Amino acid sequence: MCMNAWKFSRHSCVCLILAGTKMHNRAITLDSTIAEIMELHPDTIPVFLEHRMICVGCQMAIFDTLEDALRNYGYPPEQFLGELNQISEADLSVNNDQNHD
Repeated sequence: MCMNAWKFSRHSCVCLILAGTKMHNRAITLDSTIAEIMELHPDTIPVFLEHRMICVGCQMAIFDTLEDALRNYGYPPEQFLGELNQISEADLSVNNDQNHD
């Protein structure tokens, strides 16, 4: 077995294999699970709350994709995904700036 790092999600007993990349560098897509998004990009949690989505703490978050949740709530995927990616890109930019100091 190679030297993969393992991270156990606080939301489930699902393991994520980190194959030599930082977790927060993963892009948010409609196929991302809600749990992955909140784990990898915690700064996006307020977006879910502002839209009155109860995804935060929901047991289905490890199974439901962003597309599933948006369909359930009737939100337009492009707009919501744009909001999430705007926040995650800003967070990534701040982290990169801190790493270069």
